[in-house]
Order: sequence, then structure tokens, then C-alpha cells
Amino acid sequence: MDTRVLDRPAQAGTQAGGPALKHVELELALGAQDIRVEGFEAAVRNACADCGVAFVFNLPVFGTDEAQRVAAAGWREGKAAEPEFAFVTLGADGSTITIDRRCDCLDHAADVARAWFDLMTV
Repeated sequence: MDTRVLDRPAQAGTQAGGPALKHVELELALGAQDIRVEGFEAAVRNACADCGVAFVFNLPVFGTDEAQRVAAAGWREGKAAEPEFAFVTLGADGSTITIDRRCDCLDHAADVARAWFDLMTV
């Protein structure tokens, strides 16, 4: 499995200049999963459970030849902190996973993730 993390500017709530610790933990946990055996959703769910973040959603991606699915994981660094998200994209080849703090393949992914995360953590 090929796991890549794209380098994006830090969002609010992350440490300036680098990803949040949970983002790195999720990347490592995903690297330990076998997506071909477990399947995309199970691999992402297992990685989320391994590093203590919430699995938010797994949705199909339409209108692009670069990705099949996108999943979101969310967490808060403190009770009053804004939620942070990592988006895990399954490439068109079915084995490449990309982890990013933004989702360019799904319109309004951050808004959807925030809404679901807020509902899950009420």
C-alpha cells in the first residue's frame, strides 16, 4: 500500500508549520493497515481506533479519475478546541491512500465533516 501525506499549510488549531500530532499518528496507523485485505473503510476505521480519533464518514467520489472514495477522521485537542480533521482518499488504483487536512475531491467536505463530528460528539 502506498500512503502519502500532502504538505499543506497548517489550519487553525494545528501547530504552525506542521501537522497536528493526531494527524501524524493517523498516518502511521494507516500505514500499518492492509487495505487490500481489510478494505478501505475497515482500514480507516481500524487506524482511527488505534490512535483514538473519531471515524466521521466514508463517501464515494464522483467526477474525477483520481479518487474512488474519501473518508474523514476528526478529533479535538481539548474540550473547548475547534475540531481538526484528516481526509483519507482512496486513489483510483484502489491501493493508494492520501492523507490530507483538506479535501479537494469532495465539495464541502470540511463542512460535512464538521456537521457529522458535532453530531457524534454531542
